[in-house]
Amino acid sequence: MGPIHPSWSRFLLPFSALLVVVIAIALFTHQSAVVAQLNEWKLFPQAESFTELFLNNHLDLPKQVEKGQTVQFSFTIHNLEGKTMTYPYVVYLKTDGGYRIPIARNSVTLAHKESRLIKESYTFKNPKQKVTVFIELSGMSQNLHFRLPSAM
Repeated sequence: MGPIHPSWSRFLLPFSALLVVVIAIALFTHQSAVVAQLNEWKLFPQAESFTELFLNNHLDLPKQVEKGQTVQFSFTIHNLEGKTMTYPYVVYLKTDGGYRIPIARNSVTLAHKESRLIKESYTFKNPKQKVTVFIELSGMSQNLHFRLPSAM
């Protein structure tokens, strides 16, 4: 292949510049469609979806529990799933002897980025054993728990 003919070279640079401008205008005017397609192909980083479950007042929990004492605690569910979610939850005590004592069973519906503080309490009638309080988000394999020692 030989050198470019002089008559072509005077058109090549303006034509290349015009082609670049046309492509840039096409991309700019159809940017949202291009971005949507690239997003659908997962070529852009995708937002992670998850749910936060945490205990609010862990520093205020008693060091030991006396008979008749009411222990109050609260937890928060924070929806970061990217869509509205319904969270069924269950709260219960489990004694060292293996007994399960229900405290609450309910559900909460949260929009994306919404959170809800949930308050619970339990009055101990016979705190002779150490107990573990469980908070479970049913069906999500997500839970938290904490120990409450008895007064010996």
